[in-house]
Amino acid sequence: MKRITTTLSIILLSVFSSISVAGSTNMIIDKAPTNLFHPSGDATLQQYKEQKDFMQEALDSYWKGKFNITEKKLFLSSSFGIGIKRQLDNYIVEDLHGEKIEEHVVDGLSSVTIWKVGDEYFSLAVSEMIPGGNAIYGYYEIAHA
Repeated sequence: MKRITTTLSIILLSVFSSISVAGSTNMIIDKAPTNLFHPSGDATLQQYKEQKDFMQEALDSYWKGKFNITEKKLFLSSSFGIGIKRQLDNYIVEDLHGEKIEEHVVDGLSSVTIWKVGDEYFSLAVSEMIPGGNAIYGYYEIAHA
């Protein structure tokens, strides 16, 4: 009996461990491509604190409490917003079978796009061009507020 209990405990522990690991790596933000776009020259995201803050303020103003950010990742790219958005849209719609539910040009941003994949919401926000010929773009896992 003790052997059966121990075996069942190990099996249950393995199952619950797998579920929590799968949950943490199953987010769209972890699947979205990060190697498609590169910054001009030697520019780094750390050089643009003011622009990152401005971008976040514009996004918060646009969402106005409609969505809460649960996870975000920011990147720097020499691509314009439309190029970034087109590549990501292809990936989300074709590979992840998502549906675009919203796309807008927003004051202070090049664009904001939101997709729904299953019961998750994922957003791309792209800044206007910043000094050095780059743009900041961000991936956001979001949830209704």
